[in-house]
Amino acid sequence: MPKKKNVQTTLSEETYQKLLDIAKKNDLTLKQTLQNAINQFIDLNAGINPQDPIFNLKPVSYGSKEASEKIDSILYGESN
Repeated sequence: MPKKKNVQTTLSEETYQKLLDIAKKNDLTLKQTLQNAINQFIDLNAGINPQDPIFNLKPVSYGSKEASEKIDSILYGESN
């Protein structure tokens, strides 16, 4: 079993109450809510996530070999 660490912090009454409300709304304990929040923070700040659905996109054919140039022209304007 991986080693675990306990963390401790101090929250304002307002922040604590908001967390408690979120926990109750989602039928979670305060501990579960904090663990979820920490995991989301890590996911958002850890860099590239190889499981991100953006990496599973498949190419789309627009039926024309010049389609990408037409799309670029529309998006970025005509280049001379």
